Amino acid sequence: MEKDKLFRCYELAINARNNHYDNFNKWMTYFYVAIGSVFLGYSAKDCDFKVELSLCGFVISILWHLSCKGYYLWVINWIELVKLYENELELPIGVYAPFNKQLLKKETSFLNPIKPANISTSKITLLFSYGSSLMWAWLFTKGIFSLIDSNNNFFKGCNFCATLTISLISTSLLIYLGGKFLASNMRYRQFKSVKF
Repeated sequence: MEKDKLFRCYELAINARNNHYDNFNKWMTYFYVAIGSVFLGYSAKDCDFKVELSLCGFVISILWHLSCKGYYLWVINWIELVKLYENELELPIGVYAPFNKQLLKKETSFLNPIKPANISTSKITLLFSYGSSLMWAWLFTKGIFSLIDSNNNFFKGCNFCATLTISLISTSLLIYLGGKFLASNMRYRQFKSVKF
């Protein structure tokens, strides 16, 4: 492939990656607003639908987490494609080519509050969305326990352990089933040995 066509593919990959970043930020806003709205309703003093709202918050958080996982997969895909083009073009400076390994050694500090660190924002978002899912599962499970036994006699003493266990299992199960059901049906071409 001619160098100028290859460079055009490189630019298209960067633009597609940037467009994906922008769209993801817009989509995340929907989840933040939905979860925040449900939480406001749940935390209202006169709310009679706490169990229903906690279930709603749980489902929305699971969908948010799955969306974050899908986004992270696409981010990795775009990064690899852009790096492939940078290598083929042998660019002295590109989107990822200038990332300096010396900088990572010299400037990375997890403890120093005024130094940068090599931390993945995507992984933090995944962790945050998983934590939100777990919190809503916890609230839903506690609500179900209180409906089953309004005096809390049966679950006294093991309430924390039972709630935590059920919350972890239900969150993991819904993420797994949701991931299977909502997985993209993609046909793809390997880029490992592309020759230009």
